[in-house]
Amino acid sequence: LIQGHQRYKAAIQNKIKEIPCIIINERDSIGAEYDVNLYRRHLTEEEIKNYEKKKAELEKSKVTLISVFKSIEHLLPKEIIDVLTTIPPNVQETFYRCIPQKIITDTTEIEKKEKQIAGLNIDIREKEKEISILKKKMESLDQENKSLKAIKDAKKDEIEAVINERVK
Repeated sequence: LIQGHQRYKAAIQNKIKEIPCIIINERDSIGAEYDVNLYRRHLTEEEIKNYEKKKAELEKSKVTLISVFKSIEHLLPKEIIDVLTTIPPNVQETFYRCIPQKIITDTTEIEKKEKQIAGLNIDIREKEKEISILKKKMESLDQENKSLKAIKDAKKDEIEAVINERVK
């Protein structure tokens, strides 16, 4: 118990069985304890400086969840969250990329993704049809090119024959 000692005693005296509370991890509890000691107690300047220094060190070392884990935090066991908040964001990213299946819980998000996939499948089918049409056009143009080359070669041979007869 970090704060609310008097409220806790009053609840016990009044036989209140449930008391609203916030459960925090050890690192946050140390910071909260420092805040209580700093602002509610009569401390010397040196004690205040020491508390501020320790609190600053805690804040520097504090790691938060990366956004992908924050979005599914409510699904993760507390133990995993506690471990994740002790590792740097880049390591969390690496860990996340190693997870074989991503979790999406928002049904509207799932429906949105399914519609995107359906739309992409339609686009792919249309592009495949366009490719097929273009392939047929290319084959036709290749055939036409071969015909034109044959005509060109024939005309060239005719011109050379006429030139050769006149030269003789």
